[in-house]
Amino acid sequence: MAGSATPADLIVESIAHFPGCCLDDLVRVCPELTWNQIFLVVDQLSRGPVTCDWP
Repeated sequence: MAGSATPADLIVESIAHFPGCCLDDLVRVCPELTWNQIFLVVDQLSRGPVTCDWP
């Protein structure tokens, strides 16, 4: 993904490619993010609706 991608962008894209993955899988797939960053984004995403503007 582009250098301007947010942690949420990276995580949502990873989950789209690997449905059913766990936090440890996301840590391996997104090495540029810390476990804490991944947990925070997943927690935020789980609390509200997710919208995607994919073509």
